Amino acid sequence: MKKILSLLVALAMVCTFAFAQEVEATEETAVEASNTGSAWFKNKVHTDTVIISADDASFAGMYNDMQAGYNSDILDIYARGRIILNETYANYIGYQASKTRFGIKYKPLAELELGIGQAYYIPGSYMAVEDDNVEIGNIGTAGFNLAAKPIKGLTLVASFDFVSGVYNNYIYDAAGNYIFNTGFGGWYEFVKDGEEDPFFTVGAAFEYNRNGDVSNPYHAGIYVSCAPVAGLSLYAGYTYNTPSNDLYITSADHAINFSASYEAGDFYCGADYNTDMGENLYTGVTFGYVVEDFDINLYAAGATTYAEFVEGEFCVTPSCTWSINDNHSFGFGLDINFAGGAWDSIDIPLEWVFKF
Repeated sequence: MKKILSLLVALAMVCTFAFAQEVEATEETAVEASNTGSAWFKNKVHTDTVIISADDASFAGMYNDMQAGYNSDILDIYARGRIILNETYANYIGYQASKTRFGIKYKPLAELELGIGQAYYIPGSYMAVEDDNVEIGNIGTAGFNLAAKPIKGLTLVASFDFVSGVYNNYIYDAAGNYIFNTGFGGWYEFVKDGEEDPFFTVGAAFEYNRNGDVSNPYHAGIYVSCAPVAGLSLYAGYTYNTPSNDLYITSADHAINFSASYEAGDFYCGADYNTDMGENLYTGVTFGYVVEDFDINLYAAGATTYAEFVEGEFCVTPSCTWSINDNHSFGFGLDINFAGGAWDSIDIPLEWVFKF
């Protein structure tokens, strides 16, 4: 087991140092490259180290996540892959297909974008604590996407997903008809005179067959965001027929999301709230402070029901991220988990990130 773990970490380090050497080798051509586009790379090695419960302790598994991309005025390319080591599956080492991502975006005009596998998030669907969006808030799909910007501030997107349906084996409905995940929507940004960031945004999305639920395939949402004062951002939205396990909320006819974030100097905080307006809810808060190269953070979140709130699942996580330099950072912390109204387990997350 230790040999396998050491091998995986060693491979990640070799890849990292190889890319580091490439950065140094191409430094002399940085000016020329800036005229045509820029490339980026990020490698993350993460482990929760060990899971300690009242009964036993076990290895928590680890993963090595690699992302790379290229961006220019006319073309964006993005790819992501993850290798995992998980003792739950008999020391399994493998490739995590659910974390596979590939996207390409072609921008022939400033008002038009054509792409495959690109995300288009409606701003109001953002959840600040989770650093994620409610699912229907992403109009883009793993298939083909068309985005148009006919007037300043307005973005319209149409998607045609011919990839996810094939991979997840739901491209046929119960009657044997050939179907796809399709959708459309957009958002408008209101920007005050003399400012760059939007003061208010409003957007909507409609999707068919998002997760292959052919008996109830229609999904829709409307989302808004606002930045009323400097440093404060507010997000809110409503989703009809939310997909299963959408930010800890199981499938529901109706769901609403609220989120807020605030930054003032080196201090920041945020709050999330997502609910099906009847039985289940998720809530989370985060507080952080940056001291020189150290980002000190306290995170707490819970997924539970209204009727048995204290019996739900909760996590409290104090953590710290050390920015060693512009390319390397190291994170460490402590996850304290509660379930059924009592302490459940503790794990110790460790994370090393290299990027350029």
